[in-house]
Amino acid sequence: MKLCMIGTGYVGLVSGVCFSDLGNDVICVDKDQDKINNLQKGIIPIYEPGLEELVLKNYKNKKLKFSTNLENSIKNSDIVFICVGTPTKKKGIGADLSQIYSVSKEISKSMIASHKKFKASVMASMNVNKKTVERWGIYNLNKKLNKTDYLIDSVIEKPNIKDAPSNKAVIGRYILPNKIFSKLKNLKPSKGGEIHITDAIQLLINDNEKFIAHNFSGKYLDCGSMEGYINSSKEIAKL
Repeated sequence: MKLCMIGTGYVGLVSGVCFSDLGNDVICVDKDQDKINNLQKGIIPIYEPGLEELVLKNYKNKKLKFSTNLENSIKNSDIVFICVGTPTKKKGIGADLSQIYSVSKEISKSMIASHKKFKASVMASMNVNKKTVERWGIYNLNKKLNKTDYLIDSVIEKPNIKDAPSNKAVIGRYILPNKIFSKLKNLKPSKGGEIHITDAIQLLINDNEKFIAHNFSGKYLDCGSMEGYINSSKEIAKL
């Protein structure tokens, strides 16, 4: 499995090295060019017993790589781990999550690009088995805009197979306007007695807000069913 570790501190570097020693292809990414150069030379910035030996071994075997190119590293990986620092804020109240936010923006780069290009809200999408549409929010598509993006006419939460307008499903990654919160605030429970974000999104579509379904690229692990949970556990076990 191809893994990307973002951050080469105690968490990212140690975890990445151990994953590579288990047979995975690991790339550790850091924005500090000097740090990456040193790691490629076998100069380790931290100490853990046995760490240096494992770094040298797996780097030599090409199971472990180091890079400053975040975008390419993410594209070429099956799973991405965010291992950047979360120091205490200056005033000592809470953690500073700015580095996590910065990395998350990079990971969501393709969705952000679609958001800016079409001046629309964007939701990640993938094709699902028609027999499973009752478990998903399903898009009714208007037209294809390019290889990855579709204009949405509507979205239906957990339709039956007969009424499903497509097999393109919502998979829980969104770029939404602030007004979504006012819609959610006034929603009443619907399918299964739950409040569904898809219902709020449909209200915005009814108000002529533009929404794009963006094809998700990568491996999607679904824990929403027993079969999905087992398969997800098997994938994680490979690490």
